[in-house]
Amino acid sequence: MNPSSPVKVVTSLRNGKASREVDATVRYSILGTVRAMRGDTEIDLGPPKRLSLLALLLLRAPAHSP
Repeated sequence: MNPSSPVKVVTSLRNGKASREVDATVRYSILGTVRAMRGDTEIDLGPPKRLSLLALLLLRAPAHSP
């Protein structure tokens, strides 16, 4: 299971041309320590109760592999 949420963030100028494009894919790890990574940066997931809820939701989420 490799849950991730691929999202592209595009900021555009007034003339309609994109000024920046960012890959905002988040990868979750639920075996061992529950973690979330965006690129090489680990995301703070909050207190233990929130981590437990996130782990439960990820376990029940449909599998997605890019």
